[in-house]
Amino acid sequence: MTWSGGFCLILWLVTASRATKVYDFESIDDRDAFTSEGSSHKLASGIHKSGNNSLLWSWDKGNSVSAITLKLAINIPSKDLLKGGVRLWMYRNASLSDAVMKIKFSGNAQSDPTVAPVPSPQVATINLNFNGWRAVWLGYEEMSLTGLTGLDLLEFTISSTPPQANHVYFDLLRFIPKQLMQTRDLVVPPIPGQGLPKMGETWQQGYRWLQFPVPAARPYSNRDALLREIDNIEERLHNWYANEKWSSYRRTGDEMDTYRQSRWETLMTMVDIGNANYSDLTFADNGTKILGPSLFTKVSEYGRPTIEAGPDAKLKLGTLMQDVLLPLGVGYHMRSRPLQVTDTAEHECEGLGSNDAKIQFKSLLAIAGNNSDMINILKDALPRPIDCSNKGSAIIPAINKLNSARLDRILRLLDFVEEQGWTYGSAVGSLDHQMNRNGAGYMQAIFVIREYLRRPENTKRLDSLIKSMKWFNDFNEIYQRDEEYIYNGTTADRMRTILLYRLMIILMIPNSRGDEKIRDMQYFKNWAEHSLKINKALGGVVKPDYTGFHHKTFYGSAYVAIAYHNAAFVQYLLSGTSFALGQTARDNLRQGLEVLRTVAVKYSTPVGLAGRFPDYSRGILSQHFPMYAYIAYDSGNANRVKEPSVRGADIFLRLFDLKEPKIQEYLSNGDIEVKIFYLNSIGSLDVMQKVVNLAAEAGESEEPPPQGHWSKNFGSVNIHRRKNWAVAAKGMSNYVWDFESSGNENVFGIFLSYGSLQISNSEDSLSSYDIYNGWNWTRIPGATSVNLELKNIRTDRARYYNPKDLGGGMAMRGTAGKTPQNGIFGMDFRKPEYLIKKWTPMLYMTFLYKKSYFFMEELVVAVGSDIILGNITGPYYAQTTLFQNKLVNPGLNNLRSYIRVDGKPHNLNDVLPERTEWNPAHRSAEVVDTNGNTYFVPNPTKQGLHLRVGDQKSKTDSGQVDTQGRYAVAWLKHRNESSFNYAVVLAGGDSNKLFKYSVEKLDSVAHIVKFKDLPSAGSETFGYVFFKGNEHVTAGPVYRVSASCTLMTERESRDLHVALSNPRFQLVEDEAMKNSVTCQEKSGRKVRSVDDINSDDHDGDGEGEDNVEIIISRDAHRIKKREAPGSKSPESAVPIFPHRNSNHVTDDYRYCRKSDETEIVVTLSSSLRVRNMRNVTVDGKAVKKADQEKYLQIEEGGKKIRFSKLANGFTTEAKFEVFEDDNSDAKSGACSLLADSVFKVLLGVALIIALGVASN
Repeated sequence: MTWSGGFCLILWLVTASRATKVYDFESIDDRDAFTSEGSSHKLASGIHKSGNNSLLWSWDKGNSVSAITLKLAINIPSKDLLKGGVRLWMYRNASLSDAVMKIKFSGNAQSDPTVAPVPSPQVATINLNFNGWRAVWLGYEEMSLTGLTGLDLLEFTISSTPPQANHVYFDLLRFIPKQLMQTRDLVVPPIPGQGLPKMGETWQQGYRWLQFPVPAARPYSNRDALLREIDNIEERLHNWYANEKWSSYRRTGDEMDTYRQSRWETLMTMVDIGNANYSDLTFADNGTKILGPSLFTKVSEYGRPTIEAGPDAKLKLGTLMQDVLLPLGVGYHMRSRPLQVTDTAEHECEGLGSNDAKIQFKSLLAIAGNNSDMINILKDALPRPIDCSNKGSAIIPAINKLNSARLDRILRLLDFVEEQGWTYGSAVGSLDHQMNRNGAGYMQAIFVIREYLRRPENTKRLDSLIKSMKWFNDFNEIYQRDEEYIYNGTTADRMRTILLYRLMIILMIPNSRGDEKIRDMQYFKNWAEHSLKINKALGGVVKPDYTGFHHKTFYGSAYVAIAYHNAAFVQYLLSGTSFALGQTARDNLRQGLEVLRTVAVKYSTPVGLAGRFPDYSRGILSQHFPMYAYIAYDSGNANRVKEPSVRGADIFLRLFDLKEPKIQEYLSNGDIEVKIFYLNSIGSLDVMQKVVNLAAEAGESEEPPPQGHWSKNFGSVNIHRRKNWAVAAKGMSNYVWDFESSGNENVFGIFLSYGSLQISNSEDSLSSYDIYNGWNWTRIPGATSVNLELKNIRTDRARYYNPKDLGGGMAMRGTAGKTPQNGIFGMDFRKPEYLIKKWTPMLYMTFLYKKSYFFMEELVVAVGSDIILGNITGPYYAQTTLFQNKLVNPGLNNLRSYIRVDGKPHNLNDVLPERTEWNPAHRSAEVVDTNGNTYFVPNPTKQGLHLRVGDQKSKTDSGQVDTQGRYAVAWLKHRNESSFNYAVVLAGGDSNKLFKYSVEKLDSVAHIVKFKDLPSAGSETFGYVFFKGNEHVTAGPVYRVSASCTLMTERESRDLHVALSNPRFQLVEDEAMKNSVTCQEKSGRKVRSVDDINSDDHDGDGEGEDNVEIIISRDAHRIKKREAPGSKSPESAVPIFPHRNSNHVTDDYRYCRKSDETEIVVTLSSSLRVRNMRNVTVDGKAVKKADQEKYLQIEEGGKKIRFSKLANGFTTEAKFEVFEDDNSDAKSGACSLLADSVFKVLLGVALIIALGVASN
């Protein structure tokens, strides 16, 4: 088609405008602001995104004009061009093929000759080949307008005249001060010169993947067999919703019967709510077409999160998907299954024919649900009279008609969202987080109606929906070749959503396109395996230590568990087929799941790993424990050559505890509460029951609670476990941030990673950490913090890194077991430079300290030194909290309502005034908390031990609700430049062990603790946290280390165990990743992320780098801005800035780096020597004898041990034979020590003399 000529529309703003100007075309003034040439424009009713009108711009066949102009009477100042942009909705009711509209911005260039020339303003190309609504979002920055003094002209131009008359509707044209997360699509392709968003913009890759080449489908010789396997996968997924052999009227006789029925009832209640929400929509054509409300994306300034009736109602697209389409889709599937239909007819027929109105209505509810519209449809379809012979078969046609009405609602909703812009090639302005918001409803609804869509008459509709599903799920990403993969891993958001959705898409492809279907399954398997690859840097999900990442940290309380649940489910679906995940992917997933259960006392992970969900008893594993069933279950294969079996079901069996209220609640609940995903199906109960049965047949039993010690330095966390309890030490480092918050979540969480020590005696015991009733957020158990008011600990952003690089630990086997049993955690801390708009002491105060924890069996020794709190006035001081326990009802959860102080009980019902003085005759104080843990504090008065029992007033983590509760709290009030030490014996432990440790050194060089006769009689164990290298110490078998590290030694008779880790590992360039697209990208990011404007919603990655650094002026308390280092050179990665938050972590540090491999040399003390190295382990795993010298070397006749290849914070350990050298060496060592001291003295004298000369 060839066009000639052109036409234009001109808008002049003749009145002063605000920074935000909206044209909704509800007034003639908005119409008259436009001037059109060669065309016409008018207000039009009936088609609108807002209000009642839109602007109809139309032209006649063959007209030609020169330009279309939109001009602002008052320029938008240049400062508003930095972040702002234009948004516009367009509507067409017929596609206009080959038609292109150009949008051009104009303004005055800077006149200052010292300013570098600015690029010419760009022209945006808008493709008009669409039906329905489409959004245009353009940022001034990406249009190269930031160098202008202002904006005064906006032109819409169509350069060719179509051969027929045509038109386009405009609505909600806005000039906004903050444009963010605009997504390029087929309507608004990338702006010339801007390129594609960087891979770190995970929500902005749709256009990139749409352009990615799709490999040709080749013929497969075993095509039919592979298609049968794919059909088998589809059948598993189909039965996962609910087994075809089950209906709500049937009982199987197993222990899941009650839970199946409960899930059915709660699911149907949710479906009723979905139908009620559907009734609140706006309809036309006797209810056969949905007109409204208008739908808007998450990032849009329009749309409410709840459905409201009315002609001008506006709704978030995600709300419609989650609260209407998702329940209606699942409900239709459950009700329309053949067995459900026949059983319903058999059991409800007599009720429908009853003369008793109550009985009849009960049967109507059982079939149609609690919705008058659906009840009326059923009543109208029922035969009269009703013949209930032959098992009620006479009413089956009426039930089928009702199910057809249910299907019609789904189809209308799909038509409606398509017309609103949710369709192939459309980004509806921004796809930011849209698959989180829309994926479950959209994908599940389409999947459950696939049989209807496969009918020959629906082929075109099925093909269209598959195209749309592929578009929104970035489907072409799966077609990467191994050597070209963008990076290792994926994001937790993608793993918990599109991992399953991509599989659903493939399963929906008709078998008539079998070669294409098989090709896609093979590529999907490959991508799924890549998503579970270990990412060695800060991106991806699975880390080298098998912690799971989201938002660049170990996120144990939410996202990671959900992502692993979904991945385990997909592994289950694929198992036993040619498309099963490979062994490496399965192992990575299993080990990730094992870490989650290790850090959780049973169901709840430590609050330091909570991200922005600081509930101590969140119980995340009680909501996702089925993932342990999925990874244990091998489904067999389609032809039963291999029968179903289980392997490693012991973790699941421990968590599948039907006596636990949390498990009972989960199993009973069929409601889809978190509508980002749907995992609590009725059919999933069958999988769990099958695992229980198969495990019993195989003789598998539940595992005991994990026992031992684990150091996870990618999360700056150590876990120590015995019996049923778990202790977690949590810190932060230059690669591990502190906490996450949003506008109404975890706003007081700033101290959660300040070296906290969470003691979880049991799952029940966590109720004493009650953040909803009077919790003091400045006294996190174990943390060294400052006693500030709540209003002074809120920051404007979260995820800050520690400017110091030591924040982690090690784990040692020693003689105690085959796996690490004891360990150390240490942190060198300096307060980050927080971004806070309102004045608070946190802005300018200096706060530094060093602290360590030493874990030995049921004993924990806590020490700290070099505590400096400066540049702060008022009643503030540094403090370390021992415990904060809430009063609970006596006997509740087996907790006590009292504490003990030096052997005397004190009931929490009675107030205990703050106690600061302690009996000087006692060299220590002993306090037992409500969970039975004993705290031993030497020199309590000198150390500033405070204890009180009383009411506390606080707020919930949202900062919005006042709370109060009765607590017992113990803390140490620190003097400046002071140190501290205390010990804890866990409940049920041997309190005599309090007398088996001694603090040997506590200063800026090292923290050293000695254990005598621990872990076994006759042994001597030393724990070291070295904050400096190349400084000598005099305690234990170690004289010096070459760099800061954590280290333990255990000597027993002639054996010496030495274990060392380097928690302060650095991330360096990974040569293996240098050819990936991500690590080669040179384009700068022009699309601003949600985090760039400090969004309150952190529902997903929102990852990216800021090019603005906020600087707080101390005198004026004003926020200034300056360019961050490196922001002028997008070609080079910005280095990580420890004092900043995680927004400054670049793609380089997320995808292209790995841990360095450092060496640390340990020099043994005095005449001590070692030889005969054996039993070498790295991260608790045995090293082959032939490889041991790669990791450890004995040097200088046994005087030194060189630890090599120290990476990822892993602990390297070995056992040595120890022997004593002759006295000459001992004298030599003493002389060396003396020489060191003399040298330092002489160096100091020389420095003083030099300074004196310089001053003269």
